[in-house]
Amino acid sequence: MVSPYLKRGRLNMVNVYIKEAHPSDGWELDTNTSGETFQHTFGSKRKICYKQTHTLAERISVATEFMKAIRHVAKSIPLLVDDPETNATCEAYEAAPERLVLLDPNTRTVLFSSGQGPWQYSILKLEKFLKDELLLDAD
Repeated sequence: MVSPYLKRGRLNMVNVYIKEAHPSDGWELDTNTSGETFQHTFGSKRKICYKQTHTLAERISVATEFMKAIRHVAKSIPLLVDDPETNATCEAYEAAPERLVLLDPNTRTVLFSSGQGPWQYSILKLEKFLKDELLLDAD
């Protein structure tokens, strides 16, 4: 995993909360309302279906609930919130519904981008890229 890179200061990471992929007032999934999706990803069963947010205050509220729910796996990773009026981050990185993106810290150019999640969201591929392409070891 990427944890050793984070712990040794070789990598900085943030989560960006973007628009809801399966909002309760849109394309809601049974696995979200049953808690199965959350259990598969984070190890505990929790219902994670929210209405689509339309204001920054709404999105911050939902993002805060999300961070509370995942604090056991992401306690040291900061959360940024994409403004729902523009969805600029989501659009710029084609992030919906979820995506891993590695940026060059100096130029902000994309060095690595996973496919769309959840099927192509792969931390293992990111780790392989760090080792093989950037020749970065976790040590």
